Amino acid sequence: MKIRQIFISIIMMVLASTVLADSNMHQTYPQDGAMLMQQPEKLELNFDSETRLVSVKMFDSKNKPVAVKFKPSPAVNKNYEVKLPVLKADSYRVEWMVIGRDGHKMKGSFGFMQH
Repeated sequence: MKIRQIFISIIMMVLASTVLADSNMHQTYPQDGAMLMQQPEKLELNFDSETRLVSVKMFDSKNKPVAVKFKPSPAVNKNYEVKLPVLKADSYRVEWMVIGRDGHKMKGSFGFMQH
């Protein structure tokens, strides 16, 4: 009987973990590794489920921060846009962090080049 209870507990934990699965980055603009000939006006971050975007930071090739117009909000969404300043020809890295509906923090980064 005790083995059965342990087995049922394990099955319940596995099922609960699939329900609370983290959100994944679905798509970005610019795409990771893109080489752009025109100035992008904004960053786009698209997730496969609703999240709360809590941080967006951008850096140039010398690791110098680039000022982006981002303010955290308590609202949850799948798609976010962040306005960009005028960019010089350089390589850029964008770092982001979200909090999923289950409370887990997720972070990632992508890069692009502006000609």
